Formats: sequence, structure tokens, C-alpha cells
Amino acid sequence: MAIRRQSQYRVSRIPLPSPGTVSDRARETLKHLEHGWLPVHADLLVGIQANIHNDHYLENPETLLSDLKKDPGLFFTVSKRLKRYSDPEESGFDPLDLLLSLEQEQLKEVFNFEPGDYSVHRAGESSPSQELVHEIARIGGESAASIAEELDKPILTAHEGALFRTLGISLLAWNYPKLFSQALSTHKTKGADFDRELQNYFQISPQQIGARFARELEMSREIKQSLLPRPQRDLLAEVDLKEQFHLTDICQLSELFARAQEPSYFPDAEEQWAAKESALKPILGAEVFTELHLKAETIAEEKTSATDFGDLHEYIIVRKEPVIEGPVLPESNPHLAHCPESVQQAFIAIHRELERSKTALDAIKLLLQRGIPETGAIRGCLYLQRKNDFRLQAALRFGDSPLPRYQKFLLDARNGILDAIHSTAPFVHEGKGVTGAHITQVRGGLGNGAPPGVLYVEISDKAMKEADYNPTVMFHVIRSALKECLKGLQEGDQSRMSFY
Repeated sequence: MAIRRQSQYRVSRIPLPSPGTVSDRARETLKHLEHGWLPVHADLLVGIQANIHNDHYLENPETLLSDLKKDPGLFFTVSKRLKRYSDPEESGFDPLDLLLSLEQEQLKEVFNFEPGDYSVHRAGESSPSQELVHEIARIGGESAASIAEELDKPILTAHEGALFRTLGISLLAWNYPKLFSQALSTHKTKGADFDRELQNYFQISPQQIGARFARELEMSREIKQSLLPRPQRDLLAEVDLKEQFHLTDICQLSELFARAQEPSYFPDAEEQWAAKESALKPILGAEVFTELHLKAETIAEEKTSATDFGDLHEYIIVRKEPVIEGPVLPESNPHLAHCPESVQQAFIAIHRELERSKTALDAIKLLLQRGIPETGAIRGCLYLQRKNDFRLQAALRFGDSPLPRYQKFLLDARNGILDAIHSTAPFVHEGKGVTGAHITQVRGGLGNGAPPGVLYVEISDKAMKEADYNPTVMFHVIRSALKECLKGLQEGDQSRMSFY
């Protein structure tokens, strides 16, 4: 393609912090986010592939960038694939800039993948929170580009920096949807700092998540610098000339503007932005702010599809697989049909993970981290019968209680774990759980198609108070997923599973 690249621009050298050490919880979170990643909009990807195939971007290279910017998930996935084309002698690369330098065959290779190759999620199965972060990312990127253009700063780098500032919340919204929604609700109802709430949950902030992936993907120094927080800099008081703006300032402003467009979720951002806009209009001009608001409105109404040069529809009909409306529930888990959409999405992702991974351990991790929490279960244990003496042994726990405690719990006949192996019908009752607290418990044997064993689950009081909550249905959903996972275990996996 060999298209012109944006002119080089050197930002003021701001020292980049070293990665440092992170807690075990944060490290596990990063691994989970990397594995789950972000969904790619299938229609958009197919459309871009069509336009590349038909050579439409050769004469319209900027249109390729415009199409790519429509889906942050696609942008970040393409950034992963671009890494191999970057110059090893450079300190990093700008994805959008690098795309403009690629030849046609290289472009085909970069976009030659399927929507499910990098993520267990699907763009068409998003929750309101996930749609929210999608809009924030898009508005943030476009507004950063507009501000950068007015200030004569590198437009593409500003757009990329703003997108990477939203990568953390995007990954958390898709891979920890329940915890993300809880943090959003706490921020909305109690005024708690949203980013700090997420940091408390995961022991790593959304900004740190974005910075770590930017470093891992070998982004340019300018992009990494745009992710740095600058709390010591008060734009209202200190910025009186355009030259004083750094990319960091631009990206922070665009991030605030994007959140301010969602006042029902971020009421504080709306007020903060109003103050910024009033103070910065004399510096940037009123036209810039008018453009920001118009772009935000356009993004909200814009379809996520590639530019049609006249033959897109015909190509998609030939290439595209039939679209099935609504989530496709796995046949092995029929009780999902009676569950809320959030539970369905979580367990669909688990079954997809089983299909794509070489080991069922990845699906088990997803079950523990995302699936089971969505059902309202707060802790529990899978007991499996040992082959040498036919005794039950605690094999996999979930929640906050260690595995040895479940082994001790098993030995107390009053808890009914030993007897449950002979009954596949779930038994629900209230009593002292593994922690000694009074709680709703569900237990039952694994039944046919699985090794002999028992599943024991404790349900949260909050879930039990919901009018339409059915603990038996949720037990069936968890058990069916576990049975499928057990089928995919390889030699030695069961012992490794006990450390989860």
C-alpha cells in the first residue's frame, strides 16, 4: 500500500515509570483479560476484508482508518497483529500510522482472521455496561483527534492514546461484567470514585491495565506517555497557551468528555466537563467544542459497518455465514434457557472456550472467575471419587474458602455430602455452610456422563431475595458446565485443577 505516514512529532520527554511489581490478584486479572480479550464486530471485519480484497483502500487509505476506528475491539486486535510488521530498531509503533505504510498483501494478512480467533466474546451479545464502554472509547478517540488537530498535535497518536486510556475499562466490562457493573452502580448511587472502585476490586487500576498492554504490544513512546496520569497539572489554572498542551492533557480531556456524554452513569463527569469547557473555549475556540458534540451525536447513531464502495453487500452475501438472531445456547446446558441474559452470556463464553482451547483448564478458570459468580453462587466445591479407595475428595473449590476446609466439611455426616453422590436431583436447604455461617445450600451428584462425584454450592442471601431466582436451575447450569469441562481434562489436569 505504501501510503504516506503522518509527520513525525516529538512530545516533551516525560519519564515513563517502570512496570514494577503487581499483586497475585492483579497478575491473575491481567492473565484473564489477555485470554478473554475484546470481541470483534463481525460485520465490520468482513466488510473491511471485502474492501481490501477489492482494492478499494488503495485510493482511499484514510477510509480504512475510519472504518477501523468504528470498533475499539477490532483496533486492539489489529494492533496485536501489526506487531510483527513494526521496525525492531524503533522504540515502538503507532498502529494507525503503521497501517498506512503496509503493502496490499500485508494488509490482507493483517486482517485475515475470524472474529472468534482472539476472544471468547461476541460483539452482538453485549450488555448495557459493555455498550457504554464501547461508546466511551469511540467518543474519546474521536474527540482526542479533534482537539489534537486544533492544537497541531499528531492526530492519529492522540486518537490511539485516547483508545488505550479506555482499554482497561473495556477489558474489565467484558471479562468481569458483574464486578464492573457493581463498581459502576456504586459510583452512580454513592458517588464513589469509579476507577478507584475497580482498583479496589482487582488491585490494579484501569489506567495501569491499559499501560501494561500498551507496553506489551510495543506501542510507541508517545502513546505510552499519553497514558500517564498528570494530577499535578491543573488545566484550568496553568494552560493559557496552546503550546502547553501535552498529548496526556488531550487524552485526559477527551476521556472526561466521553464520560460526560453519559450523565446517567457519570454525573460528576458532566459537571467537571462543563467547567473545563467554559475555561478552555477562549484557548481552543468555540468551534472545537461544537465539533466534539456533533461527533458524539454522530457516533451514537452510526452503524458499525465498513464503507460501502458499491459492491460490499454482494461480497458479504457470498462470504458471510448466516446470522442467527440471539445467543445460541449450548445443547449440553438446557437449563440456560431459563436464566437471565448475563448468565447465558457467561456460560456461552465458557462453552466456546471449551471448543477453542487445547485444555479444559482454561474453561474451568473462566467458569470460576465469570460463570459461577453470575449465578449468585458465592462459594462451593466439586467432590470427586478417588479410584483407589472410592472415597470422595475435594477436587475444585470456588469462592473464598480453601480446599482443605471443604474436605473437613465433607467428613461431617450432617452436611449430607457423602449421601448426595447417589442422587442426581439437587437438594436445597438452609443450614451452616463451610464457613459456619447460616446460608442456602444446594448439593447433588454429578450423574451420568461424568466421573462419580458431588457438587456442593452455597447461594448468596442477595440472590435468594430476588423474586425470580431459582437456586435449582442455577445448580443445574453450573453442574452441566462442570461435566463438560471434566470431559476435556487431560492427564494430570485434575491435580492442577485443585490449585485454582
